[in-house]
Amino acid sequence: MIYIYHRILLLSSVEQLQEQAQIQLNQYCLVAIVNTTHVPRSFCATNHVRTNWAHNRDVTAISERHRSTQMGDIFRCADGKTYLLSAPDFQPISLSWPSHLQQALAASRYLETLGTQVDGAVSQWVMDWLRWAGEQEGVLKPI
Repeated sequence: MIYIYHRILLLSSVEQLQEQAQIQLNQYCLVAIVNTTHVPRSFCATNHVRTNWAHNRDVTAISERHRSTQMGDIFRCADGKTYLLSAPDFQPISLSWPSHLQQALAASRYLETLGTQVDGAVSQWVMDWLRWAGEQEGVLKPI
């Protein structure tokens, strides 16, 4: 399994990615879980090719409306290895991961500080992630 996290605010260039001194997990949102151990395959599975990637086989989309995976997004493998998608490849990174619910709450608080800088689709990603995380950790009951 590979967990795919999209940046809440997009990076516009490789230079912006390189200038990012430290990855702040509250600026990322879990968007998919891909049933594979192959990072490049999970990248392909979370990109629009012929159809919306949320409907691809082996992909569990946390929400329905998503952009394709791109530079600056994070891939977290079940074995604990984590990769940042950077040009031209996947860069191994070391991060300390909180629980899904703690991370989703932090992303929600970060989203609140951005106000009108994000569109409704991004807000929906975080809300769907909060609901999913709450269900996974037994805090919320599935509807």
